[in-house]
Amino acid sequence: MLEFRRNGRKMSSQQFFDGIKRDILAKAEGEVERRLRSLRDPETGQPVKVTKQVRNGKANWNVEGSPQAIAAAKKIMGAS
Repeated sequence: MLEFRRNGRKMSSQQFFDGIKRDILAKAEGEVERRLRSLRDPETGQPVKVTKQVRNGKANWNVEGSPQAIAAAKKIMGAS
C-alpha cells in the first residue's frame, strides 16, 4: 500500500493531489500577476493599472492603460 505524505504529514491520496494542484495554480497565478504588474504603458512609461478579482475560485485580472498596453497584456495572457 502506498503512503502519501506532504510536508511530513500523512494524508490520503486525494488530499495529496489536491494540495499539489493548489500549489501549481497558486504559482501560475503569481507568475501571471507578476508579468502583468511589470507592464508599462509605451506612450507614457507609467505602470499600467492592474486589479485582480477572485470569485468562486476563479481569478480575473483587469488591466487599464493605452491600447498598446492592453495588447501587451493580452499577449501575456495568450489572448488574441
